[in-house]
Amino acid sequence: MTHVIFYDNTGRICLQMQGTSEVIDQTVELHPEWSFIFGMTDADTHYIVEGQLVPMPKRPSRYHQFGWQSKQWTLSAEALEQARGETITAINTQAGSIILETVPLWKQNNLTAQAIELQAIGRDNWTELEQEEWITSQKTWKWIKSIRIASNQATAAILQAETIEVMFEVRDTWSRSL
Repeated sequence: MTHVIFYDNTGRICLQMQGTSEVIDQTVELHPEWSFIFGMTDADTHYIVEGQLVPMPKRPSRYHQFGWQSKQWTLSAEALEQARGETITAINTQAGSIILETVPLWKQNNLTAQAIELQAIGRDNWTELEQEEWITSQKTWKWIKSIRIASNQATAAILQAETIEVMFEVRDTWSRSL
């Protein structure tokens, strides 16, 4: 049994197989457009130039596709927009998690109900305890609002970003100052 790597005229590995010389000959007949060398490799990390295995450069992100003519990773406009959308979603999800870890939804609902009750009583009629409850709830809402403002600023920066590297930098650093 022989290990064989079949590749096209761009160097892209099309097929790897282990087989007898008869099976290899049949594959050559079926795909006369392919060339081959003996061996095995990882087709996701190598290509072939002049019959030699060449390692691909490091892939910058999962959104990049290898350009078989240029032998470089490229990022299409569509992939950049997909990355932009997914990065915005990641930031909004993280912001929601940060908020819910500190102020779970049940607590937010209770704060809302409390605010409605206090508004119905009227500020001039609040007891000292109710005034303290109002101040505490306002501090909580102010903190939640600060998370939302920070995530909104991050998503705005991502919408303005021209490169995926800038988007990922914003995604990875936006919450550090919270």
